[in-house]
Parts: sequence; C-alpha cells; structure tokens
Amino acid sequence: MSRVKASKLFVQNNDKANRLTVEWSKRHSAIVDDNSDFSERAPLRPKGATQKEGDLYRKVIISYDSKSHFSILFQMYGSVWRYVWPYCLLNMAITYLVDTLRDKYDIDLTIEDSGHMYVSTLVSFLLVTRVKIAYDRFMSSRKCVDDCLRSARSLIQFMNVFSMRDQSKKARDWRNEVAYRVIILMRVTFAALEFKESGVPAFESSMLRKKTKIRLREMLLLDDTVKGPSGVTYQKSKTHFLSHKLGPSSSIADENTRAPKVTAYWLRMVIAQQKNFLESELPFQKESVLLDCVSNFLTAYSDLEKYFTTPFPFPFVQMGRTLLFVWMFTLPFAITNGIAKSAASMAIIFLLTYGFVGLEYVSMELDDPFGSDANDIDDVFLMSQTTQAIYFLIGDSNGEKYRLNLESSLNRSDEMSNFFADYRKKLLQSNSALRLEKVTW
Repeated sequence: MSRVKASKLFVQNNDKANRLTVEWSKRHSAIVDDNSDFSERAPLRPKGATQKEGDLYRKVIISYDSKSHFSILFQMYGSVWRYVWPYCLLNMAITYLVDTLRDKYDIDLTIEDSGHMYVSTLVSFLLVTRVKIAYDRFMSSRKCVDDCLRSARSLIQFMNVFSMRDQSKKARDWRNEVAYRVIILMRVTFAALEFKESGVPAFESSMLRKKTKIRLREMLLLDDTVKGPSGVTYQKSKTHFLSHKLGPSSSIADENTRAPKVTAYWLRMVIAQQKNFLESELPFQKESVLLDCVSNFLTAYSDLEKYFTTPFPFPFVQMGRTLLFVWMFTLPFAITNGIAKSAASMAIIFLLTYGFVGLEYVSMELDDPFGSDANDIDDVFLMSQTTQAIYFLIGDSNGEKYRLNLESSLNRSDEMSNFFADYRKKLLQSNSALRLEKVTW
C-alpha cells in the first residue's frame, strides 16, 4: 500500500472514530439527562428523598492531577487542611507565648526534649499503624463493592447466554424479572451501606418503590414501638414465623443489614422458577452457576457488613489520640528549649502539627468509606453504571421493548412483576409475608 493511500485510510478511520465518539457522547448525555436511576450526577435529589439522602446523590468524586505540584499543594476539596489548620495555629500561638515569656519576662516554661523523643517514637508507631489499618479496610471495602457489582453483571450475562435460544414471551418475562430483582438487590445493598451517613435504613430508601418498602418491612423483625427517620411506626409482621417466638425485636440498624439478604432470597426464588417459564429447562449445573452469582454477591456483602458494623477498636483509637494530643500540645515547651529564634520554632511546630494531626484526620476519613465525603467510595455512581450495563444486556437479549419496560418499572412504577403470580399462588399462602408486588412486563 502506498504512503498516500495509507494516509487517506488513516484520515478516514480517524474521522469515523471521531464521529463515533461524538455520537456516543450525545447518547451518554441523553442517558444521564433522562436517567432517573438516582445517579449522583443528578443536580437535584430524587423525589421523596430526605435532605441527608439527597446530599449523597450530589456527591462529586475527588479528582486531582498527580503531576501538578501546584494543584496538589493548594487543592482544598478533599483535603484535611480545613480540619488541621486550627491545631497548627493554636500550637504556633503556644510556641510564641512560651518564647515571649522566656525572652521578655524571664519566665522559663521550657522542658528537656529527651523525653519527647521517646514519646514521639510511640506516637509515630501508633499513628502510622492506625492509618495503615484504616487504608487496608478502605481498599478492602472498595474491592467488595467491585465484587458485588461484578457478580450482578455476571449473573445477567450467564442468564442471557444460557437461555438465548428461548425467545418465547415467558422466557423474556423471566429474564426481565431476574434483571429487575438484581437491580433491586443492588439498590437495597447500597442503601444499607449508606445508612450510617444518611440515617435512612435500606427499607425506607428513596431508591425503592413504596410497595417494595412495605414487603421488606414485612420480612423484618422491627419493634412496633420504634419510629423510623420518616416518623413511620414499624409494625411487627404478624405473618412472620419468628414474630411470636423471639423476645425483643431487632433494632433498625440490625434490620437494615438484613434487608439485602432478604432481597437476595427473593432473587434466588425467581431464578429457581426458570423451569416454569423456559421451554427447555436449564440443567442443574447452569442453574447452579446463576445461584452461585447470588452467593458471591452475598459473600462480598458479608465482608462489607463486617467492616461497617465493626468499628476500629476503641482502646487503640483512645490510646493513640490521647498520646497524640498530650505529646503535640507539650511539644512547644520542648522545641523552644533548643531553638533560640521564635520564627524557626514556630515553623517547625507548624509542620509537625500538620503532619501528625493531619495523619490522624486521614485515618478518620478512611474509617467510614461510604457516605457523602469527598474521599468516600462513589458507590451510587458505580451502581448506576452497572444498572446501565444490565439495561444494555436485557435490550440485547429481550429487545428494546423489554428494556424500556424494565427501566419504566424501576423508575416510575410502584409495583413489581407478576408474571409468575399463578405459580406463587400455589406455592404460598395468601397471608404469607413473602407475597410480592404486581406489574406486567
């Protein structure tokens, strides 16, 4: 191929790539504008959401240019500067006071710095260890979030592959129902993770429809004397087989962590009903693959539950912070003993205070990886991306009509699918706490 011909071909391919990029950008903008899937990109909080809940959806993920030293040094968003500078100024003021009393009034408050050297080693060890553990917990939580979302995507992909030869209406309804339950499971899970920050339990989250909340509450053991964040008094389920055997009911926080497990149970029930809706029943091995995806999701959620229900050991935090503040605020008395110039001692005190207290605040930022802080995991956005991927997979397997029905049922309907209602009537009693909502695909 001649050089001229190759150049023309390169230009044509480049133009085509640019047109595809522009087209994709337009499509993506349309999706973001039209999507009411509670993405954090939404400028307003979802309808019916509380103020605290709405703040979560407006969170902007922290970003920075690691190659730009200027932007790194002076960026305030996501920084601990706003927490640390009062301590820096206070310590500088103490240093100036000690220097002034010594130089002008012959009042010497300085102490020997040998003792501070030994204590500084202990404080440094405790502080660095705490930051390391907090960072490991943070990254483990991020990995668990990825595992949850990967399991959700894999479930839909395997379902499409295993049942792609069956294009009957029942098969398409079943695939839509499984996709619906997967998205509901993700919404309940991430609402449960945000409970500590938002104060809104998973079964009251605005990411769920009204009837879904009711069915979730019926499966939970809530005290009928406790009022939730919205002022609703939780009624204990009269149909739950444990409601008359257990003593004190669980707290809202306890039942908040149980909500994703109940939703996963619903999803497993729908998967197991494939034999009633596929023309050719899936063999046991393929059904096990789908159920294993749900198990992997719950395994990752259990690891997350371990982190957000088990705080950092309090004695470690208490001892480290006590030693830090005692050492930090007595440091001016030791520093001024060996440095004659007040400006030099104040500069050293400023940097030491920023370093030690700043690391403590970094560990505090990493302690709770879910919420609306700048450095928290952007789980709502990650969930939104996975939801869009599921929409695409359902559109590919069932067609555009079913994809739109799935989006509509999730965004605007207060009801869930009833395509297996006849089967469930035979399976469950009419007063069962497991009855689900109705919608028509």
